[in-house]
Amino acid sequence: MTAKIVIPQLPNLHTLVSSYKPISFSFLIYIYIYILFCKVPYSGMAAEDTIGYGNPPSSSLELIWISFFLETDFEVRTFYRGRQVLHQVIDKVNSRGLCFVPPGIRGNYLDLTDVSLPDPIILNDKLQAEYTLRLLKGVSPGVLLRIEGNQLWGMRRGTCHVYWSQSEIQEDGIQHGNLLKEKFVPIFNLQLFVSDLIGYMEGRNGCPNYNWWLCFGEEWPDSNCVWKKKLIMVQVSSCPKVRHMIIPLELKVSHHLSEKEELFLYLAVYCLLLTDSVI
Repeated sequence: MTAKIVIPQLPNLHTLVSSYKPISFSFLIYIYIYILFCKVPYSGMAAEDTIGYGNPPSSSLELIWISFFLETDFEVRTFYRGRQVLHQVIDKVNSRGLCFVPPGIRGNYLDLTDVSLPDPIILNDKLQAEYTLRLLKGVSPGVLLRIEGNQLWGMRRGTCHVYWSQSEIQEDGIQHGNLLKEKFVPIFNLQLFVSDLIGYMEGRNGCPNYNWWLCFGEEWPDSNCVWKKKLIMVQVSSCPKVRHMIIPLELKVSHHLSEKEELFLYLAVYCLLLTDSVI
Protein backbone atom coordinates (compact mmCIF):
# COMPACT_ATOMS: atom_id res chain seq x y z
CA MET A 1 0.00 0.00 0.00
CA THR A 2 1.40 3.35 -1.07
CA ALA A 3 1.52 6.07 1.56
CA LYS A 4 -0.44 9.17 0.63
CA ILE A 5 1.10 12.56 1.25
CA VAL A 6 -1.46 15.02 2.56
CA ILE A 7 -0.73 18.59 1.49
CA PRO A 8 -2.41 21.24 3.64
CA GLN A 9 -4.92 23.55 1.95
CA LEU A 10 -3.46 27.02 2.35
CA PRO A 11 -5.17 30.33 1.56
CA ASN A 12 -4.46 32.67 -1.33
CA LEU A 13 -1.28 34.69 -0.74
CA HIS A 14 -3.10 38.02 -0.94
CA THR A 15 -5.41 36.94 1.89
CA LEU A 16 -2.51 35.38 3.75
CA VAL A 17 -0.37 38.52 3.75
CA SER A 18 -3.14 41.03 4.41
CA SER A 19 -5.05 39.20 7.13
CA TYR A 20 -2.37 37.63 9.32
CA LYS A 21 -1.67 39.93 12.27
CA PRO A 22 0.63 40.23 14.05
CA ILE A 23 3.15 38.96 11.53
CA SER A 24 5.85 36.80 13.10
CA PHE A 25 8.66 34.52 12.16
CA SER A 26 6.29 31.56 12.41
CA PHE A 27 4.21 33.23 9.70
CA LEU A 28 7.25 33.32 7.45
CA ILE A 29 7.82 29.63 8.09
CA TYR A 30 4.16 29.14 7.14
CA ILE A 31 4.79 30.82 3.78
CA TYR A 32 7.87 28.67 3.29
CA ILE A 33 5.81 25.51 3.80
CA TYR A 34 3.29 26.88 1.32
CA ILE A 35 6.04 27.30 -1.27
CA LEU A 36 7.77 24.01 -0.56
CA PHE A 37 4.71 21.76 -0.71
CA CYS A 38 2.29 23.58 -2.98
CA LYS A 39 4.11 25.83 -5.39
CA VAL A 40 7.49 24.45 -6.40
CA PRO A 41 7.29 21.29 -8.52
CA TYR A 42 10.49 19.82 -9.86
CA SER A 43 11.14 21.46 -13.21
CA GLY A 44 13.56 18.93 -14.67
CA MET A 45 15.65 21.81 -16.06
CA ALA A 46 19.37 21.27 -16.09
CA ALA A 47 21.06 23.49 -13.55
CA GLU A 48 23.84 24.45 -15.92
CA ASP A 49 21.31 25.79 -18.42
CA THR A 50 20.01 28.23 -15.83
CA ILE A 51 23.11 29.19 -13.89
CA GLY A 52 26.07 28.64 -16.14
CA TYR A 53 28.61 28.02 -13.39
CA GLY A 54 29.02 25.93 -10.26
CA ASN A 55 27.57 22.65 -9.06
CA PRO A 56 23.94 21.82 -9.83
CA PRO A 57 21.50 23.15 -7.21
CA SER A 58 20.07 20.51 -4.92
CA SER A 59 16.43 21.51 -5.49
CA SER A 60 14.14 23.46 -7.78
CA LEU A 61 13.55 25.85 -4.86
CA GLU A 62 17.26 26.61 -4.94
CA LEU A 63 17.05 27.25 -8.69
CA ILE A 64 14.23 29.74 -8.15
CA TRP A 65 16.09 31.60 -5.42
CA ILE A 66 19.24 31.81 -7.51
CA SER A 67 17.19 33.41 -10.28
CA PHE A 68 15.72 35.76 -7.65
CA PHE A 69 19.11 37.12 -6.64
CA LEU A 70 20.25 37.37 -10.25
CA GLU A 71 17.27 39.68 -10.80
CA THR A 72 17.71 41.89 -7.75
CA ASP A 73 18.97 45.46 -7.82
CA PHE A 74 21.90 46.84 -5.85
CA GLU A 75 21.44 49.13 -2.86
CA VAL A 76 24.53 51.22 -2.12
CA ARG A 77 25.27 53.26 1.00
CA THR A 78 28.47 55.26 1.33
CA PHE A 79 29.81 56.40 4.71
CA TYR A 80 32.55 58.92 5.48
CA ARG A 81 33.69 58.11 9.03
CA GLY A 82 30.29 56.66 9.88
CA ARG A 83 28.26 59.47 8.33
CA GLN A 84 26.05 58.34 5.46
CA VAL A 85 26.74 60.58 2.47
CA LEU A 86 25.11 58.52 -0.29
CA HIS A 87 22.15 56.17 -0.58
CA GLN A 88 21.38 54.85 -4.04
CA VAL A 89 19.33 51.98 -5.48
CA ILE A 90 20.70 50.84 -8.82
CA ASP A 91 18.53 49.01 -11.34
CA LYS A 92 20.36 45.96 -12.60
CA VAL A 93 18.27 45.54 -15.76
CA ASN A 94 21.01 46.84 -18.06
CA SER A 95 23.96 46.33 -15.76
CA ARG A 96 26.13 43.44 -14.66
CA GLY A 97 27.57 45.28 -11.71
CA LEU A 98 29.01 48.51 -10.34
CA CYS A 99 31.98 50.78 -10.94
CA PHE A 100 32.91 53.07 -8.03
CA VAL A 101 34.58 56.27 -9.22
CA PRO A 102 35.71 59.58 -7.66
CA PRO A 103 33.48 62.65 -8.14
CA GLY A 104 33.58 63.97 -11.70
CA ILE A 105 35.09 60.79 -13.18
CA ARG A 106 33.37 58.31 -15.50
CA GLY A 107 34.10 54.59 -15.41
CA ASN A 108 33.60 53.94 -19.14
CA TYR A 109 32.27 50.41 -18.68
CA LEU A 110 29.15 49.81 -20.75
CA ASP A 111 28.06 46.78 -18.71
CA LEU A 112 28.60 48.43 -15.30
CA THR A 113 26.75 51.27 -13.58
CA ASP A 114 28.88 54.12 -12.26
CA VAL A 115 28.60 54.94 -8.57
CA SER A 116 30.12 58.37 -8.01
CA LEU A 117 31.54 58.67 -4.51
CA PRO A 118 30.53 62.08 -3.05
CA ASP A 119 32.90 65.03 -2.96
CA PRO A 120 34.25 65.33 0.62
CA ILE A 121 33.73 69.10 0.46
CA ILE A 122 30.44 68.36 2.23
CA LEU A 123 32.37 67.40 5.39
CA ASN A 124 32.76 69.93 8.19
CA ASP A 125 36.09 68.52 9.32
CA LYS A 126 38.56 69.96 6.80
CA LEU A 127 41.36 67.57 7.76
CA GLN A 128 39.05 64.60 7.27
CA ALA A 129 37.94 66.07 3.92
CA GLU A 130 41.57 66.42 2.82
CA TYR A 131 42.48 62.82 3.68
CA THR A 132 39.27 61.52 2.08
CA LEU A 133 39.94 63.42 -1.14
CA ARG A 134 43.45 62.00 -1.23
CA LEU A 135 42.03 58.47 -1.09
CA LEU A 136 39.38 59.23 -3.70
CA LYS A 137 42.01 60.36 -6.20
CA GLY A 138 43.59 56.92 -5.92
CA VAL A 139 40.29 55.19 -6.71
CA SER A 140 40.36 56.33 -10.38
CA PRO A 141 39.81 54.81 -12.92
CA GLY A 142 37.51 52.71 -10.76
CA VAL A 143 36.72 49.89 -8.35
CA LEU A 144 34.67 47.22 -10.10
CA LEU A 145 32.08 44.73 -8.87
CA ARG A 146 30.85 42.43 -11.63
CA ILE A 147 28.49 39.45 -11.74
CA GLU A 148 29.75 36.52 -13.79
CA GLY A 149 27.64 33.37 -13.68
CA ASN A 150 26.64 32.85 -10.06
CA GLN A 151 29.64 34.72 -8.63
CA LEU A 152 30.24 38.34 -7.68
CA TRP A 153 33.79 39.42 -8.54
CA GLY A 154 35.76 42.49 -7.50
CA MET A 155 38.81 44.35 -8.81
CA ARG A 156 40.51 47.72 -8.31
CA ARG A 157 42.14 49.67 -11.10
CA GLY A 158 43.64 52.55 -9.14
CA THR A 159 46.37 52.85 -6.54
CA CYS A 160 43.94 53.01 -3.59
CA HIS A 161 43.83 49.66 -1.81
CA VAL A 162 40.33 48.28 -1.21
CA TYR A 163 39.36 45.67 1.36
CA TRP A 164 36.08 43.76 1.39
CA SER A 165 34.12 41.93 4.06
CA GLN A 166 30.68 40.41 4.44
CA SER A 167 30.06 42.38 7.63
CA GLU A 168 30.85 45.72 9.22
CA ILE A 169 31.36 43.88 12.50
CA GLN A 170 34.42 41.77 13.20
CA GLU A 171 33.25 38.23 13.84
CA ASP A 172 34.81 34.80 13.53
CA GLY A 173 33.95 33.10 10.27
CA ILE A 174 33.16 36.30 8.35
CA GLN A 175 34.68 36.13 4.89
CA HIS A 176 36.96 39.00 3.92
CA GLY A 177 39.89 39.87 1.70
CA ASN A 178 41.37 42.57 -0.49
CA LEU A 179 40.72 43.50 -4.12
CA LEU A 180 43.67 42.96 -6.41
CA LYS A 181 44.80 45.50 -8.97
CA GLU A 182 43.80 44.62 -12.55
CA LYS A 183 42.69 41.11 -11.54
CA PHE A 184 39.19 40.01 -10.58
CA VAL A 185 38.81 37.97 -7.39
CA PRO A 186 35.61 36.20 -6.23
CA ILE A 187 33.96 37.76 -3.20
CA PHE A 188 30.50 36.16 -3.19
CA ASN A 189 29.15 32.78 -4.32
CA LEU A 190 25.44 33.02 -5.04
CA GLN A 191 24.77 29.29 -5.08
CA LEU A 192 26.51 28.78 -1.74
CA PHE A 193 24.53 31.69 -0.28
CA VAL A 194 21.21 30.22 -1.44
CA SER A 195 22.13 26.80 -0.04
CA ASP A 196 22.99 28.40 3.31
CA LEU A 197 19.75 30.41 3.26
CA ILE A 198 17.67 27.27 2.69
CA GLY A 199 19.62 25.65 5.52
CA TYR A 200 18.74 28.63 7.72
CA MET A 201 15.05 28.24 6.88
CA GLU A 202 15.26 24.56 7.77
CA GLY A 203 17.03 25.31 11.05
CA ARG A 204 20.37 23.76 10.08
CA ASN A 205 22.50 26.92 10.31
CA GLY A 206 22.39 30.66 10.92
CA CYS A 207 21.21 33.22 8.38
CA PRO A 208 23.94 34.05 5.83
CA ASN A 209 24.98 37.60 5.08
CA TYR A 210 23.69 39.29 1.94
CA ASN A 211 25.62 42.54 2.41
CA TRP A 212 29.15 43.35 1.27
CA TRP A 213 31.33 46.05 2.75
CA LEU A 214 34.20 47.83 1.00
CA CYS A 215 36.82 49.82 2.90
CA PHE A 216 38.87 52.23 0.79
CA GLY A 217 42.49 52.97 1.63
CA GLU A 218 42.51 51.39 5.10
CA GLU A 219 42.81 47.76 6.11
CA TRP A 220 39.61 46.01 7.08
CA PRO A 221 38.74 44.16 9.27
CA ASP A 222 40.76 46.11 11.82
CA SER A 223 40.84 44.94 15.43
CA ASN A 224 42.02 48.39 16.55
CA CYS A 225 39.33 50.46 14.86
CA VAL A 226 35.55 50.23 14.42
CA TRP A 227 34.12 50.74 10.94
CA LYS A 228 32.65 54.15 11.79
CA LYS A 229 36.18 55.51 12.19
CA LYS A 230 37.21 54.54 8.66
CA LEU A 231 37.41 57.36 6.12
CA ILE A 232 35.44 55.61 3.36
CA MET A 233 33.17 52.60 3.85
CA VAL A 234 30.65 51.38 1.28
CA GLN A 235 27.83 48.92 1.93
CA VAL A 236 26.41 47.03 -1.04
CA SER A 237 23.21 45.05 -0.49
CA SER A 238 20.94 42.90 -2.57
CA CYS A 239 17.71 44.85 -3.09
CA PRO A 240 14.81 42.62 -4.27
CA LYS A 241 12.69 44.16 -7.02
CA VAL A 242 9.51 42.88 -5.37
CA ARG A 243 10.05 44.86 -2.14
CA HIS A 244 8.17 47.99 -3.07
CA MET A 245 5.77 46.36 -5.52
CA ILE A 246 4.32 43.59 -3.37
CA ILE A 247 4.88 44.03 0.37
CA PRO A 248 2.68 46.77 1.87
CA LEU A 249 4.63 49.37 3.81
CA GLU A 250 2.40 48.94 6.86
CA LEU A 251 3.47 45.30 7.13
CA LYS A 252 7.11 46.32 7.41
CA VAL A 253 6.55 49.24 9.77
CA SER A 254 3.68 48.26 12.05
CA HIS A 255 4.87 44.69 12.58
CA HIS A 256 8.53 45.60 13.18
CA LEU A 257 10.01 43.08 10.77
CA SER A 258 13.73 42.61 11.10
CA GLU A 259 15.88 42.95 7.99
CA LYS A 260 16.34 39.18 7.79
CA GLU A 261 12.61 38.53 8.23
CA GLU A 262 11.88 41.04 5.46
CA LEU A 263 14.25 39.22 3.12
CA PHE A 264 12.60 35.92 4.04
CA LEU A 265 9.18 37.33 3.18
CA TYR A 266 10.37 38.87 -0.10
CA LEU A 267 11.89 35.58 -1.15
CA ALA A 268 8.68 33.77 -0.34
CA VAL A 269 6.57 36.18 -2.36
CA TYR A 270 9.00 36.03 -5.25
CA CYS A 271 8.85 32.24 -5.36
CA LEU A 272 5.07 32.41 -5.45
CA LEU A 273 5.10 34.97 -8.25
CA LEU A 274 7.41 32.80 -10.33
CA THR A 275 5.41 29.62 -9.88
CA ASP A 276 1.83 30.85 -9.91
CA SER A 277 -0.03 34.10 -10.59
CA VAL A 278 -1.64 34.49 -7.19
CA ILE A 279 -1.76 38.31 -7.05
